[in-house]
Amino acid sequence: MVTIALDGMGGDYAPKSVVDGIMKYLENETEEVSFLLTGQEEKIKSCFPHSKVPERVRIVSSPEVFAMDEKPSLILKRPETSLHKAAALVRDKEADALISAGNTGGLLAAATFLIGRIKGVKRPALITPIPNLHRDVLLLDSGATVECSKEVLIGFSKMSIAFLQVIGATDYKIGLLNVGTEEDKGTEDLKQAHVILKEKLGANFQGFVEGRDINLGHADVIITDGFSGNIALKSMEGTAKFMMETLKSEIKKGGLRAKLGALLLKPALKALKHRFDPHRVGGAFILGVNAPVVKAHGNSDGYAISNAIRVAIDGVKKQLVKKIALQYAEAEV
Repeated sequence: MVTIALDGMGGDYAPKSVVDGIMKYLENETEEVSFLLTGQEEKIKSCFPHSKVPERVRIVSSPEVFAMDEKPSLILKRPETSLHKAAALVRDKEADALISAGNTGGLLAAATFLIGRIKGVKRPALITPIPNLHRDVLLLDSGATVECSKEVLIGFSKMSIAFLQVIGATDYKIGLLNVGTEEDKGTEDLKQAHVILKEKLGANFQGFVEGRDINLGHADVIITDGFSGNIALKSMEGTAKFMMETLKSEIKKGGLRAKLGALLLKPALKALKHRFDPHRVGGAFILGVNAPVVKAHGNSDGYAISNAIRVAIDGVKKQLVKKIALQYAEAEV
């Protein structure tokens, strides 16, 4: 049986969102999965229907909450927080994977220093699927490591290659995010990383790509530092929301003809909204640590948490960490 540790107090709507996510998963899935839910016991219990905790859920009492605005390194000194306890359960082999919608930096620190890094990995990274014209593109890093040397960027490419091989991708393109596609543009670290990746990856290296290329399908993986990656990710989320809200507003103002047109387009618009909904993905793996760790969006609801659970279980069942460690050791870059 797979056991998932969940930070029950992490996220804007926790613990209700976390409990709702577990209940949605249990209602719709038949796989044998158990949950260790860390947090303030009475608050968590009250979120379950009739305050009854399901048999496959065990609450691990953790009186403290690691706030969203706390300094990430402090998580190591806060063993009574729900986030620290959840990571410790994975470290101690009581759970197979960890999920949190809480403080990203705190989760990264807990994953790095409590669970530990895969041998050879300098910095873990968040790998996030983003919709494009053809299929999802993988953005690496989407917020874990703000500043990256050329060595770290090259390390990210190693992890991405390993991840692609694990999921069965053989024909792929890796791009390096920059302010232009010309080889003389960008920081020194970017330019030096470009030279090395071009030499080592050959035809699999797309070269420099710009922000607009992320959604156009010019590469299967976009490598960048966490600062730029997170801005790109949040900008796309905001743009998608803006476009949908603007469309709704224009339809309302457009009279009967616009409303009839919208009715005919309803299935297509619904599919489009679903495709750009960050809750659909559930969460992003923190790649490079010794267990599947999934960072769910801070504003995750029950639907998003249930999807994050599926992502984590998939990571455990496919032995992603073990396979990535093997692939990482053998990567040519």
